[in-house]
Amino acid sequence: LRYPHLGPGDKARVLLGLLALRLTRRTRRRHPLDEVTFYEWLARHHQTERALERLWNLIGLPALNDDIREASAQAGLMVFQEGLLKGRHSADIGYASVGLSELMGEPARSFIQQHGGRLAAGKAVSQLLFQNGRITGVELASGETLTGDLFVSALPFDALLKCLPLTLAQDPFFSR
Repeated sequence: LRYPHLGPGDKARVLLGLLALRLTRRTRRRHPLDEVTFYEWLARHHQTERALERLWNLIGLPALNDDIREASAQAGLMVFQEGLLKGRHSADIGYASVGLSELMGEPARSFIQQHGGRLAAGKAVSQLLFQNGRITGVELASGETLTGDLFVSALPFDALLKCLPLTLAQDPFFSR
């Protein structure tokens, strides 16, 4: 309620939106939550444009890794229900006192290398190579090909789609 970037009317609507969020069951079949964006769902629940930008997307963008105008209502509801409304301390927010690379990047790199893996960061990917429906390699923009048994992509979703074979990129899982 002390959030200074919203007026009293916006805050009242946010409280109603949070109540609607809390009461909506994501698993109900009557609610096709994958067919509407989180933005549309919030707008249907009387959220103002100001609240959508200054609160909902402020939290939604990093939590969903996408703008609320693009993310599904299903994903948005899950983030807010599980991440903010599940328990007394669900909305506790912390921040790192060091850079994220130092906090997570180096420990992750060490873990991967200690377990026989290789991290190829900062490399431009031109395409992912598949054989018999299984990824077998990554072709880099430099022309180098990386092979292995397992791959983890940290590509942004739009860059990943450009690297997939067309038939896979058009698969419902990726085309959404």
